[in-house]
Amino acid sequence: MQTLLSPRPTPPPDAALQEDWFFGQTTESFLAQWQRRAEQQPRLYLWVFSIFWLVWTLAYMATMHRHEPPMVAVHAAPHIGYSAIVFGAILFPRQNWWLPMGLFAGLFALTLPSAEMQPFLRDGTGMTLGAVTFALNMALGLIAAYLAQHLAPRIVARHPDVSQDVVILCALFLSAPLVAVAIHLSEWLIVVALSGQEAALSLYGYGAESAVHVLHRGIRAGIVAVVLLVIFIRPPKRREVRLIAISLPFFGLLVLAQTRFGLIFPELQLATVMLAYAVLMPPAVTAAVIMGVVWPFAFWSGIFVQPIDSASSEHVLTEAVSSVLIVLLALLIANRLQSEIRNRQRDSHMLRMKRVRDLADVGRFTLDPQAGWISIDGAAQRLTGAPATSDLDSFASHLDEDSQSRLTAILMRPSEHNHALTLHRPERMHLPALDLRISFWSDTDPFGHVLFHGYLVNVTEEYAREAKLRFALAQLTGQGSSNPQGIDIPDL
Repeated sequence: MQTLLSPRPTPPPDAALQEDWFFGQTTESFLAQWQRRAEQQPRLYLWVFSIFWLVWTLAYMATMHRHEPPMVAVHAAPHIGYSAIVFGAILFPRQNWWLPMGLFAGLFALTLPSAEMQPFLRDGTGMTLGAVTFALNMALGLIAAYLAQHLAPRIVARHPDVSQDVVILCALFLSAPLVAVAIHLSEWLIVVALSGQEAALSLYGYGAESAVHVLHRGIRAGIVAVVLLVIFIRPPKRREVRLIAISLPFFGLLVLAQTRFGLIFPELQLATVMLAYAVLMPPAVTAAVIMGVVWPFAFWSGIFVQPIDSASSEHVLTEAVSSVLIVLLALLIANRLQSEIRNRQRDSHMLRMKRVRDLADVGRFTLDPQAGWISIDGAAQRLTGAPATSDLDSFASHLDEDSQSRLTAILMRPSEHNHALTLHRPERMHLPALDLRISFWSDTDPFGHVLFHGYLVNVTEEYAREAKLRFALAQLTGQGSSNPQGIDIPDL
């Protein structure tokens, strides 16, 4: 066991430079990083993973005992431990897939004595059905995880703006109801083939109503997968933890209302509340509240877990609408998570570019010739000695007279062409003389307002070398013997 759980050596990453690497982004998904960590510390991750799904399964079993247990047709498609297979295949490297497979086998065996799983132990048909259900849950879970991981890089290659993690998240959400219906129909066909349609309906509960509920149950399993992956990809930050704490009294009122009065259409009302909450809150907050508040409340109350009264057309309609709202909730969470990932990559890119500019003595600025102000970053402040924001006259005062006149001439005649010129900052107290290459372009907004954007580059050494070369060439051709630049020329 210890040998099987020992970390495997990871191959060195590809040394070839990639565009994402340069722009401060990463081609590796956060879920891939989880796989690498699980490979490095498999025992720790296995224990945490196993404890979580054990508690999850026991809580579901407690819910079934608290309320009237549904028929096996509803409970097994998919099994409550199905998500352990999917997440195990996502979070563990492929050579360790036997870990979630073994965990699922244990969870499946743990649920067999419960009332809702008793038909699997009733007779030969039930045992055959139980074996097929176990195999279908495990096989389809592994296939869903494998396809999500396999197709995600291909989709990202065609659509680079989409995160690989978000693609996996959406794939698992879409696969959950499809897997649920596939398992349900397969079980139904097996019971009909072995015992007939009447036994399938009376003993095991297979029928049109159970199939509809299984579809809704698959959608709810999909939103659970979505919020769990969001927490793995983007855990709540400290500020967001405060938002979660502030939200708790509101959800406490919902629990009190259900306890004292009973909600009329709880599935619809709770789905509506969560959709509105997701519009206002970051995805990490929404995911944490669903996992930490909504689903414990659902397990306790039976909302979203127990089949509703199919004889009431109002209940059937509200369950269908609640599933539609859950689909919209999943799409909203995925879209906002994608935006956060892109913003994080952009911020990382800007931070790295700022560090590169600081190291290379490259400053950035924005100039408004009409309002007469200029804004510069830290590198440009160090190069010019000017403050972060100042008027153009104050900024120009840091340059020599010739540079001031050339800069003013261009700013007085703004055009759509790019400009590049060399400016000179004379020596000042504690500041050496510098030659600055300024490159900028004009940008006109829809209201006709002109702004200049550009960069300042320290070219003092390059400018000095150019002057030395001109002086040396003049000496060799006999065109002059003076040093008009006043530069200390070393012996060539």
